[in-house]
Amino acid sequence: MNEHEKWMKAALLQAETAFKCNEVPVGAVLILDNEVIAESHNKTELSGNPLHHAEMLVLEELISKTKTRWTKGLSLYVTLEPCIMCYGAIVLHRIDTLVYGAADKKAGFSRFLKERTHLNHVPYVISGISENECSRLLSDFFEYKRRGSREV
Repeated sequence: MNEHEKWMKAALLQAETAFKCNEVPVGAVLILDNEVIAESHNKTELSGNPLHHAEMLVLEELISKTKTRWTKGLSLYVTLEPCIMCYGAIVLHRIDTLVYGAADKKAGFSRFLKERTHLNHVPYVISGISENECSRLLSDFFEYKRRGSREV
C-alpha cells in the first residue's frame, strides 16, 4: 500500500461513518508532516447546514487548531471529487496537494473549471486513488436510499 492509498483509507473510514449517520458517504483527512491533523465526513443532514461538506469541516478544524488560514505542506485526501464550493475553499487555504478517489461527473470542480491558470493558487491534484472503493461506497449508499430505507 502506497502513501496515497494509506491516507485515502483513512478518508474512507470517515466516509463509512457518514454512511452510518445517513449522510452522503464522503470523508476527508488533512495531512501535514505525515500525520492526520484534521478528519471529518459530511454532516449536512446532521447539522442542517448545506455547507458542512467533509472538506469544509476539515478546513474549519485546521483553522481552529492553527489559528491561521495558510499552512504550508498540507495534503487533503477526500473520497469524492470536491464540488466547486469546496475547491474554492481549498484554493483559498492554499492546500498544496488535493487527492481524491471517485470523480463527480455532475458536481465536481473539474466540470466547472476547465482552465485553472487564472487562480492565484492551484493545488497539485491527484485523482483516482482507491477509486473503486470510493465509488462503491457511494453507489451502495444511493442504492440503499432508492430502496426507501430511512435508517442505516
